[in-house]
Amino acid sequence: MELTIFFEGLLGISLPFSIGSITHQEGEQRGIYIQIEVANDYRPDGATIHDYEERTWRHLDLFQYPCYLTCRVPKFKYKGTKPVVRTLEVPWARTGSGFSLLFEELAIHLVKLYGCVSTVAAQLAIYPQRLWTLVWHYAQKEQTLPQDMSKVKRIGFDETSKKKGHNYVTCFIDLDTGDLLMIEEGKDAQVVESFVQKAEKQGLKRENISDVSVDMSPAFGAGIAQSLPDATITYDKFHVSQLVQKAFDSMRKTIARRAGRTFNKWIFFKDQSALKATEQQELNSLLAAYPELDVVYEMKNNFKLLWQQPDKISASAFLSFWTDFAKTLKRKTMTTVAKTLDKHHQGIIQYFDSLLTNASLEGFNSKIQTMKRNARGYKNTETLMLMIRWHCA
Repeated sequence: MELTIFFEGLLGISLPFSIGSITHQEGEQRGIYIQIEVANDYRPDGATIHDYEERTWRHLDLFQYPCYLTCRVPKFKYKGTKPVVRTLEVPWARTGSGFSLLFEELAIHLVKLYGCVSTVAAQLAIYPQRLWTLVWHYAQKEQTLPQDMSKVKRIGFDETSKKKGHNYVTCFIDLDTGDLLMIEEGKDAQVVESFVQKAEKQGLKRENISDVSVDMSPAFGAGIAQSLPDATITYDKFHVSQLVQKAFDSMRKTIARRAGRTFNKWIFFKDQSALKATEQQELNSLLAAYPELDVVYEMKNNFKLLWQQPDKISASAFLSFWTDFAKTLKRKTMTTVAKTLDKHHQGIIQYFDSLLTNASLEGFNSKIQTMKRNARGYKNTETLMLMIRWHCA
C-alpha cells in the first residue's frame, strides 16, 4: 500500500487515477499499471462508458530498467455532441503520444545537449524516427512563442556552411546579451532584409539599431546599407587580421614555388616565443635567404599592432601607413589586400569606438561544425537551423 502511494506521488496522479500494481520481468523491464475509478462522480457530465482501450506509454527508467505505464483508458459516449465518442485524456501524457511527459522532457533535453538525434535515440533505446516526431512537435511549439526584440540595439551576424559547396546559413545575435536572435538561410544582401522584416514583427525597430559587427562581405555591406541605413558598421577585427594572414600565406606559397621548394607553413604562424630552437633556426635561414619573404613576414606581424593603438586617430594613421607600404611592394596579392583595407578603412577603425567583435559568433560557428560532424550532417536546412537554436544558443 505504501509503495503504491509512493509511486502515485512520483507520477503526480490523483483520483480518479491510482496505482493498481507494479510488475517486473526479470532483467528486462518494469511495468506500472494504473487503474481508473469510473464511478459516476468521476465521469464527465452526461457521458456513459462506451468502451475501454488499453494503452502503454514509455516512462523514465526505473533504476536501470526500462519502465512503462499501462492503463485501460475508458471511452465516453456523449449525447448531442461531436465527436460522439471521446477517449479520456490522461494527465501524464499528451494525446496521441506513446511517451510520458517526463520521458519527453528528458528526450528533448538530451537532444538539446548533444545536438544529435541518433545518439539520443540509441541512448534511450527508441527508434530515431519516433524521436524526430517528438522533436518536431516541440520545435513547432517553441516557434509560436513570442520573442521580444524591442531592446535590441547592437547586432552581429556571420555565415556558416550547412554542407560542402556554397550553401550557408546566417546567424544573427544580440551583441549586448549574446542571445541568438534568428537564423536565416543564405548569405546575400536579401538575408539582412529578411531578418529585419521578421524581427520587426517581434518588436525590433530599424532606427534603434546603432551598431552592426560583420565581416567584409560585400553582400552583407549592401544588405546593411539597404535595410539598416542608420547603423554604424564595425568590421570584425578577427576577419580583418585573417585577411592579412591569408595574403601573407599566398605570398609564402608564391615565393616557395618560384624557388622550387616548399616552406614549412607553421613556423611562420607560430608565436616566435613558442618556436623550438630548430624551428627558429629554420625560420631565420629562410628569411635571410629570401628578403621579400622577410618583408611580408614582418608586415604580417606588425599588423597586430593596429589593435594596440591608443585611439581611433592613431589606428587610422597606422592602417594608412601599412596599406601604403604594402602597395609599394608592387605585388598583386599585397596590393589587393591593401585596397580592400582602404575600402573598409572607416569600418575597421570603428572598432576603437564600439569595441565590437564577432567572437561570440565564431564560438557559435565552432559549435555548429562540431555538431555537424557528430551528427554526420543534416539532410535539410530546417533541421540544421533547429539544432543550432537548441544546441548552440
